[in-house]
Amino acid sequence: MLMNYPRSIAAFVVCASLICSTVARAADDDIFYVATITDNEQSVPTESPGKGVAEFRLERATLKLSWKITYQGLTSKPLSIGLYGPENVGANAGLVVDLGKNGLKSPITGTAILSDGVLSYLVTGRTYVNLHTARYKDGELRGQVRRIRAPKNPPSATPAHSS
Repeated sequence: MLMNYPRSIAAFVVCASLICSTVARAADDDIFYVATITDNEQSVPTESPGKGVAEFRLERATLKLSWKITYQGLTSKPLSIGLYGPENVGANAGLVVDLGKNGLKSPITGTAILSDGVLSYLVTGRTYVNLHTARYKDGELRGQVRRIRAPKNPPSATPAHSS
């Protein structure tokens, strides 16, 4: 019986190593995006002192998109925030992901599994974030989503208030 004990430990260590290396490799494959949201990119001019940042993490293996959005200085109460596409800078598009489904208080966090179509918009740079407020119902802050290098200390793949 003592002879099997070291084998059991060795088998456990090998299995645990394989599991951990798979998880680490999946995280290494994640793609990161960011959008600086301001009034400068709105298609209809707005006068807002507001600004913000939307950070995204895409897990390649599952197509799970996680986000954290922070903002400040809005002229009025936020009504909604979303990811829009497919379009190019300055043009309008349709809502493809509701980013405010867990609430609109900064910071806004959440997750969604992307369809192949939305994924193609994201990876080709054809999505933007638009934050709508009571004063600017068509959008007060907007920013084009662009890919970035992986941060040295990337945020958790799953925000605290994910769905």
